[in-house]
Amino acid sequence: MLARPRILWPLLILAAALVAPAAVRAADPCPAPACITISGTVRGPVFEAVSGYRVLVQRADGYNVTVVTDASGAYSATVPLPSSSSQCYQIVGQADAFYANAATGAKRCSTGRVDLSPKVRIQGTLGEQKMYLPDASAPVALPVEVSALSRTYPAAFEGAPLPWVFKHSDPYQEASGGGYEHGHDGERGVFDAPSVRKIADEVWQYRWTRTIHLDHGAGFYEMDWGRGASMFDPMMECKMIWFGYGIDSLAPSSAVPGQTVTIMGRKFGSTPGALVLAGSGQVTTISGSSIVSWSKTEITFVVPPLAKTGWISVLPPTNLPTNAAYLNLDPVRIRLP
Repeated sequence: MLARPRILWPLLILAAALVAPAAVRAADPCPAPACITISGTVRGPVFEAVSGYRVLVQRADGYNVTVVTDASGAYSATVPLPSSSSQCYQIVGQADAFYANAATGAKRCSTGRVDLSPKVRIQGTLGEQKMYLPDASAPVALPVEVSALSRTYPAAFEGAPLPWVFKHSDPYQEASGGGYEHGHDGERGVFDAPSVRKIADEVWQYRWTRTIHLDHGAGFYEMDWGRGASMFDPMMECKMIWFGYGIDSLAPSSAVPGQTVTIMGRKFGSTPGALVLAGSGQVTTISGSSIVSWSKTEITFVVPPLAKTGWISVLPPTNLPTNAAYLNLDPVRIRLP
C-alpha cells in the first residue's frame, strides 16, 4: 500500500512542469513576435517627471490599453501587432486634477517611443457675474483668484510667472456683438507669488490672488490668465459685468418711430440724463423733449423719427452707461387714403 504514492510523485511533478508554462503563456496577450511595446516618458512644462499620469494607447476600432506612469514619469504598454495601417495606435495623455490632456499626432505601428508633455491645469473664477453699482460713480474692487494643484511640494512651476490680461468692453457694443473695446483694453501684468497649502495626502494647492480696481463703473470686463505662459492650459477666461445702472425690461420691446416706450430698471437717478440707441450702423442720442418722464426705476421716452433698431442704454448725468436692451423698431408703413 505504501508503494503507490512513491510511483505517483514523479508523475505529479512532470504534470506540474507541463502545466506551468501553458499558464504563463495564457497570461501574455501577445507573445513575441505578435506584439509591440510602446513606451515613453511624461514630463511637465519645466521637464519635471509626471508620476501617476494615465496614458491611453488606442486604436480606431475601439481597442485600447490604459497604463499609469511610475515615479520617474515612465510608462510602457504591450499591445497586439497591428494587422494593417488602420490599426496603428495613437497615444493620448488623459487629463486629471493636476494636468490637462496631452495628445500627440504621432501614431505607432511598431515598437517605439512616444513622449508626452501635459500642461499644468489651472482653475479660476468662471462664467459671468453681474452687479449693479450705486448711483454715484465709484471705483470697484474686483478680487480674482486662480489656483493649480500639485502632487509635489515645492511644485516645479512655483516660480514660473503667471501673466494676466484685463480689458473693458462697452456694454451696448458687447451686447450687439460689435466687439468694441476701450478703457482697460490691453492692461496686463503678472500675478504675485502664490500661496501654498496642503489639502490632502501628497496634494498641494497653489493660489494666485489679485485685486483689480476698476475706475470705470460700468461695462463688460474680461480677464484672461495664462496668456503667453505655455505651461498653463487651457486658457481660462473670467468675465464680470459691472453695470452702473440696470435695465430690466422695455415696454413695448418693439415699436415704431413716434411711439412712447418705457424703460424699467433700477438706480437711474432722479435727474434726467440721456439714452443711447446703437445699431444698424448708427448711434442715436435721445434727450431733451424726447424724454417724457425720468425716475430712479422708470424712464419714458418717444422714439425719434429716424431711429433704427438697436441696443438702447441709459446714460445718466454721471456719463456711465447701463447695460443694453434690444429695441426693435418696425419700419413706418404709409397708409394710402
